[in-house]
Order: sequence, then structure tokens, then C-alpha cells
Amino acid sequence: MPTGKYKHKPLTIEHRKAISLRLMGQKPWNTGKHLSEETKRKLSLFWKGKPESAETRKRMSEWQIQFPGENQTDRDLRKTYGITENQYNKMLESQKGLCAICRKQEVIKNKDGSVRRLSVDHNHNTKEVRGLLCSNCNHLIGKAKDSIPLLKSAIKYLSEYGIFEYYKH
Repeated sequence: MPTGKYKHKPLTIEHRKAISLRLMGQKPWNTGKHLSEETKRKLSLFWKGKPESAETRKRMSEWQIQFPGENQTDRDLRKTYGITENQYNKMLESQKGLCAICRKQEVIKNKDGSVRRLSVDHNHNTKEVRGLLCSNCNHLIGKAKDSIPLLKSAIKYLSEYGIFEYYKH
């Protein structure tokens, strides 16, 4: 029996698998659980009128007037990076659909099996967009925190111990 603040039995393998599935979104948390009438009433009061309130409809119509024809991707790119989907597509075309660092196509897939779009790389201080990167290169730059000395040190380290030629052009 474990000691400490929580004195409960260790989780079984079946329980761990169920938790893992729920965390991955493959199985809802409330499977087989029924909400009490009081909980249903509270949820109903909480959500009543929220999605369709007059204030929400006004904000949505103002947004549609300001950005006609804008879709979710366009809005996300504009809000996050200050570029439109059209600008993203021009960058993608100028890079021939390849990552700006390794010159390879994205290989990471979304949950639905489609290949991810290249990530928008930007300077976190100035917010300036630099280019489009595959997930691996984007993580590389991110983990190095855009530090040129750190990346040079990594190159020196790899040079001393032999280089894996994965990114050979």
C-alpha cells in the first residue's frame, strides 16, 4: 500500500489503459455516467443563451463585415502571425511546398490521417514571420530557443562524433 498524502491502491493496467484512451480523446470521460437532474439544470442555466446572445451575434456580424469570406484557417493565421491564408500559400509556393531548413515535405500526420501543414516560423520577440518549417525543424528551432550559439555548439558536437546524413541536400 502506498504511503504519503494519498493512500489508495495502485492503478490496475486496465484502469491505466482507460485513462490513456480518455486523455487521447478516443473515449469520453462521462461514458456510462448519468448526470443528475440538478447537474443538468445547472448546465442548462449556464449555457442558456450564451452561443446565440445578442452581443455574440453583434460581434460575429462585425467580424464578418470586417473580414468577409474569412475561414477558420485564415482567422487563425491572421490572429497568431498577422498573415492571411493567401500570404501563407504564397510562402508555401515560393518554398516549393518544402521546409525552409531541411527542404523536405512535412511527414507528421493529423489525427484524421492527413499530412500537417508546414508550421509558420516567426521571431518571438519581433513577431516577424521568417518562413515555413516542418514539425521536426520547427521543434529543433523552438527547443534551441532561436539561439545561434547553441545551434553552432550542436553542429560542433555532431562534427566531432560524426554526422548522421538525414538532412543531406
